[in-house]
Amino acid sequence: MLASDFIKWWYSAGWKLRLSSTTTHVKRWVDYFSVDILLKTMFAPWRQNAFSARPGSGLQGKVRVFFDNLVSRMVGFFVRVSVLIAAFFTVIFVFIFNIVVFLIWPFIPISPILVVVIGASI
Repeated sequence: MLASDFIKWWYSAGWKLRLSSTTTHVKRWVDYFSVDILLKTMFAPWRQNAFSARPGSGLQGKVRVFFDNLVSRMVGFFVRVSVLIAAFFTVIFVFIFNIVVFLIWPFIPISPILVVVIGASI
């Protein structure tokens, strides 16, 4: 009774659970890397380091502040792009791994039997 219930679950509800866990794993990694926040703040200054010119600093001070802010935004852009690239490859790896598990899912219950048969024949 227990073995038949296990096999019934494995090939019915188990498939659904495996598929839903695949989407859950991918969503967790996307959330872990905060992809939505990175995309929204792509050109924001790095670590919120935005400078403003002091009153009476003149044109030279304003130009310096402009380039400081520009550099801060470029650093932020490159760091965010690097994290997005890492997130992309991680999500692709997790997705492919879960697809492989999904494809070998039907053979896992019979693998102990195959190991015993192959071990006995050696």
